Amino acid sequence: MKAAYPKATTKLQSHSVNVELPDVDFGFDLVPAWLRSPDGYWIPDSDSGGWLATDPIAHNTLLTAANKDVEGVLKPTIKMVKHWNQQNLNLFRSFHLELVCKAILYKDLASKFYDLNVRLVLRSLETFVGVRMMDPVYGQSRVDKTLTPQEHSDLIFRIRGDSQRAEQAWTLESGGDHEGAIKLWQEVFISGFPS
Repeated sequence: MKAAYPKATTKLQSHSVNVELPDVDFGFDLVPAWLRSPDGYWIPDSDSGGWLATDPIAHNTLLTAANKDVEGVLKPTIKMVKHWNQQNLNLFRSFHLELVCKAILYKDLASKFYDLNVRLVLRSLETFVGVRMMDPVYGQSRVDKTLTPQEHSDLIFRIRGDSQRAEQAWTLESGGDHEGAIKLWQEVFISGFPS
């Protein structure tokens, strides 16, 4: 990588290597993968020093079906929650958040209003912190990240604060104070929330 892109920065992650290039506004996660028989792939797990079975096609099918069950609001809500995660400690793995959102936003509970969905996720998110969640296809590998006691404490603190801010934003919005609600959502998302 360094020979082809000498100015690239790389960071080893649990299952991938993140690559950032100068003058590019986003990074790339490169995941080495080997075909697994009869289906899926083996990917590295630097946390355990071994390999994990995964099946992104089956995962996509699972999430697409769940998204259809809630009239298409799950996937956009997941993107918003992932952005929240990236701005706030980044202690949830991406696929873990997808499964958490799927568990929280099931049929008859998900709303066509994304602020309500994010509010509901933030309200319930604390119950998933530090709880082992396994890959739904193979059931052999954990999708959650092992947290240190300090990370666990910091994450709970941030979730509680942002959940309260989301509740306050909903109250302000319901009372017609759009500007006040936007300011609170900006505190929740830190960046990327329109003014």
